Amino acid sequence: MSSDIDTAGPVNAPIVDFDHHSDDFARNLETIVRDMRSCPVAYTENNGGHFIVSTHALAKRVLKDVETFKSGREPDGGGGLFIPSFPIPFPGGALLPAECDPPYHTLLRRSLDQYFNRGATEKLRPRIVEIVTGVFDRVVTMGEFDVVHDVGHLVGPTMMMGYIGFPLDFRHTFIDAIRTGFQRKVDDDDVSFLFEMATQAMGVIQERRQAPADDVMSKLMEALPDIDDVGMLSFMILLLFAGFETTEAMITNSLWYLDEHRDLREELRRDRTLIPGALDEFLRLAAPETTTVRTVTRDVELGGVRLAAGDRVLVLLASGNLDETVFPDPDRIDIRRNCGQSLTFGHGIHHCPGNHMTKIEAEEILNQVLDRIPDYSIDRANSKRFTDRAAANGWITMPARTNL
Repeated sequence: MSSDIDTAGPVNAPIVDFDHHSDDFARNLETIVRDMRSCPVAYTENNGGHFIVSTHALAKRVLKDVETFKSGREPDGGGGLFIPSFPIPFPGGALLPAECDPPYHTLLRRSLDQYFNRGATEKLRPRIVEIVTGVFDRVVTMGEFDVVHDVGHLVGPTMMMGYIGFPLDFRHTFIDAIRTGFQRKVDDDDVSFLFEMATQAMGVIQERRQAPADDVMSKLMEALPDIDDVGMLSFMILLLFAGFETTEAMITNSLWYLDEHRDLREELRRDRTLIPGALDEFLRLAAPETTTVRTVTRDVELGGVRLAAGDRVLVLLASGNLDETVFPDPDRIDIRRNCGQSLTFGHGIHHCPGNHMTKIEAEEILNQVLDRIPDYSIDRANSKRFTDRAAANGWITMPARTNL
């Protein structure tokens, strides 16, 4: 991002050379979002032109005011939670329930939340422990392993696919599609990866219509009889995206920090009650979702800047989590910090419904790491982050050694 700020032009906000899809943003995300907080509301002409909100207070305001800042798509398929809009390879598709607004959003979340609230997901802990234990039974025999491929690709996908009702045979296709989608560049019109995933998922949905099973998909179909196959597909694809990449990004970033800070690793090994707070702090520092987007529904003033109906607003979640007015000394890791104001899982009615499951998975993974490979080390020189961190804060590869 250029440090030059231009206040001239068609908007009454600082105009900055900001591009969240750029290689520079992928390499220097933390530095760029820190610099952006000097302009709480700015405007960029890149990616079709949009506003950028970077402070914690203004981010919360945008995320909470669903009447002024909507999440839903336009009739032509534009809008939604990404800039540019994420391509959905079927007519009328959206990432539900995230890309819709009340009252439809209220109906969908009421049906969904009963399967992902704290109580429901805590009952899943024995199954999560079983999956994680199986993963580390293999890891401890390997010597060298990859945190992404040998842990992240297995725990979240296995749990989510089984819970909502997809056969594990589809896991590799789904993982490839999701990771390709998150790293897709703006000028890439190829959506074949999504089409293949959608085709496989649609086949399962149609099977469930004929023969319901004891899974979340079948139960949602029963609770939402008016939702058609495209709507259900949209619903399932979002759950898969969130269930795969969120846990993977959370655990890879956590193990990255604990590789660097061996004293913290030893502290957690000795006192496991500190693990939940430590994971919250790692999530604050490296939110799995770096940004989200809203569309302005009516003329409004935000941070002294006039926004008009139809304007697009990129909310820098990663910046809000590093806002020094909320989190003193924000770049320092403090595993005892109160992270209750973190924007990692969003804010307001679109707060991530799967956050409880993700945290349980990460807790159990970290417990296994501390028990079974406490002296692991990461090959930091050969670890590679996503080449596009516009939406997700993940890793392509993170080679490691068990050091057993």
